Amino acid sequence: MAWIFSLSAECGPSRKDAETFRDYFQNLLLTLADGKEVRCSSDTYFQDRDGNWWTIVTPEGMVFGGIGQDLTLRKKEGASEVGFLLYDCLKSAPPFRYAMVGLEIVGFMEESEFKTFDWRIYNGIVLSKDFCEKLNCQNELEKFTQDYYWLPYLGEKQDF
Repeated sequence: MAWIFSLSAECGPSRKDAETFRDYFQNLLLTLADGKEVRCSSDTYFQDRDGNWWTIVTPEGMVFGGIGQDLTLRKKEGASEVGFLLYDCLKSAPPFRYAMVGLEIVGFMEESEFKTFDWRIYNGIVLSKDFCEKLNCQNELEKFTQDYYWLPYLGEKQDF
């Protein structure tokens, strides 16, 4: 069984918006502290039951379960470093409604589920200002950028 560490972003009802987000991350290079470069691939992954489009960004070497994997990226420290770099890139990404970085988070929550599920359990969730205002949660979160709020990412808690 493969595990996928990724950035998962819900971009709203426009496929074009999801594709613009996808294109921003496609082939993006993340440079780790040791100088190693990790290339990202991205895909406009699916349209959910609420009619919203998801884009998934997967850093090279972050699909775990096969042979020949970079073991340093499987450690929580390596995965956390990649996670923090993805969040830095997210700050200047094209618009999205909400996003998160982590292990096995593809399509982690649909818009309609925000009403019935406590989304505050998600370490690192980023919400657009408009989406946050819709949920009336601005006072519960920290500023991520001028147009986004978040529950700060604390890094990964376990090795993969």
